[in-house]
Amino acid sequence: MGKKPFSGELPAFIVGFGFRSVSVLSTFFASVLLARFLGPSNFGVYSFSLVALSFLAIFAQLGFPPLIIRETSPDRHGLSVRVSAIWTLALFLSVLCATLLYFSVMLACSFSDVCPIQADVILGGFLIVPLIGLLQLLAAMIKGRHKVLLAQFSYDFVRPVSFLILISFVVFATDFQLTPLMGLQVFSVSAFLALTYSFFIARKSGLKIESFSGLKNTSIKLRSCGFFMLLALFQFANNNFDVFALTIFVPSAEVGVYRAIWQLNALVSFGLLALNQLIEPSIAYFAAKKDWAGLQGLVRKSARLVFGLAVPPAILFLFFGSEVVQLLFGKGFESGAVALSILVCGQLANTFFGSVGIILNMSGYERISTFSMVFSSLLNVTLNLLLVPIFGIEGAAVASSISVVIWNVVMAFFVYKKLGLVSLAIWPQSTGK
Repeated sequence: MGKKPFSGELPAFIVGFGFRSVSVLSTFFASVLLARFLGPSNFGVYSFSLVALSFLAIFAQLGFPPLIIRETSPDRHGLSVRVSAIWTLALFLSVLCATLLYFSVMLACSFSDVCPIQADVILGGFLIVPLIGLLQLLAAMIKGRHKVLLAQFSYDFVRPVSFLILISFVVFATDFQLTPLMGLQVFSVSAFLALTYSFFIARKSGLKIESFSGLKNTSIKLRSCGFFMLLALFQFANNNFDVFALTIFVPSAEVGVYRAIWQLNALVSFGLLALNQLIEPSIAYFAAKKDWAGLQGLVRKSARLVFGLAVPPAILFLFFGSEVVQLLFGKGFESGAVALSILVCGQLANTFFGSVGIILNMSGYERISTFSMVFSSLLNVTLNLLLVPIFGIEGAAVASSISVVIWNVVMAFFVYKKLGLVSLAIWPQSTGK
């Protein structure tokens, strides 16, 4: 079976956490520059376009990243599926979906002066779709062999840091006027650099990019892949439908304000995202070994750590949100302070419940994760459609926070029912099944 993952590897854990911290901070400061130099309206166009392209990138992954991690972590073998064929299909679907999206946006917004601009920006930034999809697939291959730091370095360091450097160069060292399309093109360049580096480190580490080998019950695994893809789609909708609703019902300037405060909100939960990437292979390992006591210890420690990291920024934003927003993003963004407070409460609850999604996915209960996410996403969509036309960005914040809390409650219930584990940061100890 090999060495127990992350056993006595505190330095590696710290380095990995550092990579994720750099990723979050680089993305945050790049967003600050974009918001300041684009202004609320253009930043809203940029944000919507990036969200739309990121949605299409899910089709370029075909649900394989979590399946690859889960199936390769317990036995260090891979999948008997030609990755080149998967990527060819992914690229085809990316082109098809981007084309359909472009003409759909043009048709739906034929009576608006803003939507055609967004459609042009989406088309101009199309390369983001295959680049992010292939980068995620490659990172999953590397991470599945417990080379988590190598996988993180390209996605959580090279990509965001190069994006920040390039954006800084454009706004401070050139005479170019920053536009939403230029922002997406810079994002594409940073993703290309990360993908190139991922291929390089994969080759240097002796990992085979062309194919995997050794998977049994291929049809069963591919069904799991379908559930993982469905889960990713609904999870994305749950996290980003507010942007689509705001784009439909409010001016682009309000969309820009909302996405700016969302970057601050992300600082509250960055610990959860960082820990999830690091402990994902270890959760798969403990689940495969049926070491429920070991898994309980891991999820309890991680939940307490991420909740402890979330409390300080949450307090800062709750009491001084307006001042922080105006200081960082400039005039015109301070109107998002109330929505920021609502979002922070939702993310604070999210960190309290721990890594519930990763626990179920890596333990073979991805169907439960999918159905829970479907329910949460439908609730999110319904609340956004009801609240955004009336309350604007505050309504979007309420819809997002309520759906996040309910999803966590449902998932924590099934983690306890199916595995006998308690994922909450503060709760009596459990030993699992």
